[in-house]
Amino acid sequence: EVIPSKFTISTFSTYLNDEESRSFLALDFTEEDQTILNKLKDIVDVVLSGFGFPKYYAIPIFHTSVAWTPDKDISSSILEHCPTPEGLPCRYFLPKNIVLKAGNRTYTFVNIDKSN
Repeated sequence: EVIPSKFTISTFSTYLNDEESRSFLALDFTEEDQTILNKLKDIVDVVLSGFGFPKYYAIPIFHTSVAWTPDKDISSSILEHCPTPEGLPCRYFLPKNIVLKAGNRTYTFVNIDKSN
């Protein structure tokens, strides 16, 4: 399956890393994009299973992080200052490749559809 050449931003969110040592400001993708990215995650899960490793994430939330801080709770203070995605000059990402990362595990997909 070919990966689409653009992904659409749906909202800003904040996340706390697994170790609870950093918070991240992130851009979330639309539900349609989440579905496509979940299919890629399923491919990674098959490979991990073949090597006896656990799944990537049981319930992933695909996003791109744009900033981080060592503060543990930034959600209320930062999100009130973020524009709506409609207010951004550009709501799209045009990826060269897609990287799934969790902790020290990284998986890269490079078959991007350039026809759009």
